[in-house]
Amino acid sequence: MAIDGDTLQILPADEGCRVRLWGVDAAEVSEDAGAAARDALATMLVGATLDCTDVRGRSYGRHVALCVATGRGDIAADLVRRGFAIDWPLYSGGHYAPAEAEARREGRGMWGD
Repeated sequence: MAIDGDTLQILPADEGCRVRLWGVDAAEVSEDAGAAARDALATMLVGATLDCTDVRGRSYGRHVALCVATGRGDIAADLVRRGFAIDWPLYSGGHYAPAEAEARREGRGMWGD
């Protein structure tokens, strides 16, 4: 379940945990771009089987992880490529910068008119 554009809840909620996607940042859900990012993440999670690997311990009680959806790849990369999140080089070391540059160039998501 998508909490916002860069955080998800691994179900079941009573036993699950929150996961912060490593290396990216999305607008707050209270902003239009943030709601669109949450909705994009929610759509990506429908029917997906996730494999999340802890990368950096915890941040605000959430696991920081790289999450891969079977048959779809790195969820964070997809969000950035579609213009719903940005590379966060402080943590990613620029890992998602090429995907962000592509989204900007193509005017996708938040980079559109």
